Amino acid sequence: MLQSTNGVEVKDLTRSHAWFWEDNDKDVVISKDGLEHIAHHKYVAGHYTYLDSFCNPLWTKLTELLPMSLAPNMVTTLGGLHCLISYCTVWFYSKDYNKPVPDWLVLLCAYCTFAYYTLDCMDGKQARRTGTSSPLGQLFDHGFDCICNLSHVSNVAMFTSCGTNEECFWFFAMQGSLQFSFFMAQWEEYYTRVLPHAVGNYCGVTEVGQRYHGAFSVTHSLKQPIITFNYSTFAGKLRNGVANSGECVHR
Repeated sequence: MLQSTNGVEVKDLTRSHAWFWEDNDKDVVISKDGLEHIAHHKYVAGHYTYLDSFCNPLWTKLTELLPMSLAPNMVTTLGGLHCLISYCTVWFYSKDYNKPVPDWLVLLCAYCTFAYYTLDCMDGKQARRTGTSSPLGQLFDHGFDCICNLSHVSNVAMFTSCGTNEECFWFFAMQGSLQFSFFMAQWEEYYTRVLPHAVGNYCGVTEVGQRYHGAFSVTHSLKQPIITFNYSTFAGKLRNGVANSGECVHR
């Protein structure tokens, strides 16, 4: 049972069904129980990693620098625009992920990744700071996160040159696994009321977005010559039984 603010108990039916078998009324977009669930929904973050705890004071300080008149959704939008810039620039230079790109582009992608994730961690704080937290704001935030996954996959595909051959298995494998993980996290929150974003103390969204993705992009752009693991070439040789796990492509 859910306890509303006025003391009236509201039935919670979200645990009694799964989405695949949910009864839908064609004349109703959201059921009464769904409306009650939205009205009483409160975002609860999952387990924090050590890196989350380390970066959180910085995100809080940066949020305090924002004007109170700045809407949290605008903070989310500014972060999403960084991913749009990154995605479009990568598309312009290597839309099939099979051409070498200038080092500054990889560095730009690193900056956009850091900026996007920092703003993504600030929008919720800005919402609580201004008293404008809402389920719609969370939907807007996580909707942007889902779309921005396209940019993250594009960046990885670009500096791994996974489009060198005609087959696109590795690209779709990366995108499919990322989007599936994202969907499952939202599904888990639907039933548990807690959004998971970490496994243990060392592996979470922050680690993937900041430490592995952004930091690797920076070191990748500064390294001479740039060494790229070519997944397509590796997969082809693996099928022929002559793969070498240490093979790299220098450009």
